Parts: sequence; structure tokens; C-alpha cells
Amino acid sequence: MENQDREDMIKRIQEGCYIKAIKEMYKNLYREREYYKLSLGESIHTPLQKVYNEVVELRKSKSVSNIKTEYLFVTINPDEKFCKIDKFVCALRAIERKSWVNDIVYVIEQRGKNADEIGQGFHAHLLIHRNGKSFSKFCKEILSTCYSFKVYDKKKMEEYVEKGNENGVIPYTTGPFVVEYTEPEKIQNRISYMIKEKKTTDKLGNYNEKDIKQQYDIPFREQNHLKSYYIKGDFFKPYVEPQVVDA
Repeated sequence: MENQDREDMIKRIQEGCYIKAIKEMYKNLYREREYYKLSLGESIHTPLQKVYNEVVELRKSKSVSNIKTEYLFVTINPDEKFCKIDKFVCALRAIERKSWVNDIVYVIEQRGKNADEIGQGFHAHLLIHRNGKSFSKFCKEILSTCYSFKVYDKKKMEEYVEKGNENGVIPYTTGPFVVEYTEPEKIQNRISYMIKEKKTTDKLGNYNEKDIKQQYDIPFREQNHLKSYYIKGDFFKPYVEPQVVDA
């Protein structure tokens, strides 16, 4: 290879790496804008360094801390055409055993509102204290675990993720798989939402839909030999009352 050809090849590689780095930085910046609700001022044509500096300053002004991202609230809604409850429980157990899960508390619920509907729309809420796993890898590994147990139809999930990408949105915020950041001060609210009995009524004194479904969670769990909640690790135990039973 002649020197000129070698130099041209190196230049193309450098340019390719530069473009890839720019794309990745923009992607991360706009993800942060979406999550932190930051106004980046100008459009994507704003010089990259200016955008980056603005995000840094806004992050400081909002006192955003990395600790905020250590706790993630996950909701998994499996497609019942491809997943039976026993397979779903296996998937959740597999997630629980992940090395990057420091602590976890989760519940398995259903959406039936009468005796004939018990078990319909079963799903899970998980509050996870992760151990240094990046947000993207966290989501992808959970999805991979769920797919291996046939929790999702692969084609359906690929279409879902692709749609999210087309809309410029992180594909883990709506639909069958939801991941939400949870601030430390909101941990109690998350756990109360999962395991506390709800007795709220409307103006006419009727129980809200969530409360009705929760009443039918009890026979659903009994029929499938499920606990009211599962917990691993010590961190979440002070938030759970009255008694904690290890998963």
C-alpha cells in the first residue's frame, strides 16, 4: 500500500470515528434533555460544544446527582399469547439473580376486575438498586432475559423499539416495557404503590379501578402460588412493612 493510500485510509477512519462520536454525544445529550426536561435553547444546529456546556451548567443548577439513576422502577407487561405465568416468574427470578442487581423488590399483579377476569393482564413492577450497570445495557439485558423466556414476541419487540427510535425517544418509556428513574426520596412512594393496600374512592364512594384490581390480586396469587411481594438484599427492607420475607 502506497503512503498516500495509507494516509487516505487513516483519514477516512478518523473521520468515521469522529462522526460516530458526534452522533453518540448528541444522542446522550438529547436523552438527558428528555429526562431532565432541560431546554437546550437552539436547535440541533447549535455548535456541539455550546450544547454540551449548556447541559453541564443546567445539570449543576438543578443539582442533579448520579445517585438519582441508581434506582430504577421497571414495569414489564408480557404478551400473554407468548408467555404463561410460570415462564414469567422464571424471567423475574433470572433478573433477580443478575450480578448487577444490588437490591430488588417486586410484585406480580393482574388486571382482572371480577372473578371471571382473574389473571388477565398479569404483569410485574420491580424496583431495582443497580450496581453500576449503564441505563442502556440495563434495559437491553432485561429485554434479552424476557425474550429468552418467551415473555415477548421478538418481531413485536423489534417493531416497538424501531418505532421508538424513529420518534427520537428512548424505547423504554412506554408500552410493554417501562423503565423510570427513581430519586431516593421517592423510594417509599414506589414501594407503597406496589405493596400497600389501596382504598381510594371517587366522589360517589366507588372504589377506583386500581383498588378493584388489587382485590383480585389475592386469589390470583393464591392460585399461582405467588407471594404478595418478593425482596432481595437489605436496602429496601426498612421501606417494607410489616414483615419482610426474603425472595
